[in-house]
Amino acid sequence: MRIILCLSFFLLLSISQAYAFGQEGCGAGSCSDCHSLDVKEAEALFKGSVEKVLRVEFAEMPGVWLVEVENNGKRFPLYVDFSKKFVVAGKIYRLPEEDAKVRKSKQVTHVDRASIPLEDALVLGDPMAEQRVIVFTDPLCPYCARLHKELKTVVASDPNIAFLIKLNPLDMHGPEAYQIAQAAVCGKSLQTLEGGFELIDLHNQLRLLQKSSAGREAEIAKLQQEFTNRVQQLTANLCPTPTVDATKALAAELGLLGTPSMVLPDGSVITGVKPATELINLIHSKPAAVTGGK
Repeated sequence: MRIILCLSFFLLLSISQAYAFGQEGCGAGSCSDCHSLDVKEAEALFKGSVEKVLRVEFAEMPGVWLVEVENNGKRFPLYVDFSKKFVVAGKIYRLPEEDAKVRKSKQVTHVDRASIPLEDALVLGDPMAEQRVIVFTDPLCPYCARLHKELKTVVASDPNIAFLIKLNPLDMHGPEAYQIAQAAVCGKSLQTLEGGFELIDLHNQLRLLQKSSAGREAEIAKLQQEFTNRVQQLTANLCPTPTVDATKALAAELGLLGTPSMVLPDGSVITGVKPATELINLIHSKPAAVTGGK
């Protein structure tokens, strides 16, 4: 791999366009859940070029990792794109905030809760809680899994809050996400949804291997069989229901293009992962005039 020693505007622009995503979540242009790079792999990428790889994290600019390295006692950042074929050494500059403000103005900030049917929702917490939050989630979305853990912490901490979970499997996560969502709705089963979350690491590992399959066909076949078997176990109670398709259509109509998306008691929309303490404060700061939905 050749290290590019100067900042290439055109390279950065092409990477940013190819991997653009907004807030932390799946869909709506988000693809970070499909890509991973750890210190060990970065060491292999830079073998012979740097002495140490100190840390790896997503860079502020979409589509690249920031890899902090050390050579001759000096630390400096390198930026690796999601294809792991290009490296940029130098500074990344943020453009003026005007464009970001325009993009933000287009994001959905409020919806009519009465337009959201809740009979099919999975309930996390007390169904009679005073403050009920609607959550659009995807069983194979890593950010949804992270948020779900925070939601469980919320209901354990505050019995006056409950979450009504709507299944909105994104096409980017394949047919298995749809099947798991269908099964969860059929069985009204939080356990099935959480079983999907448990498959995320295996799912991502499989997808990454499939993108670099040379010489690893046997490993891929083994992982594929394991993943398929576990999905089949989760979806044994599949039933014909239009609910998931209706939820997907409704989410698109409301402009809720990514997951997780939450509709607070007053109809305010927030997206991505929030810590439990922040969620509790947000929910109580935006109470419903009349609790519940349709």
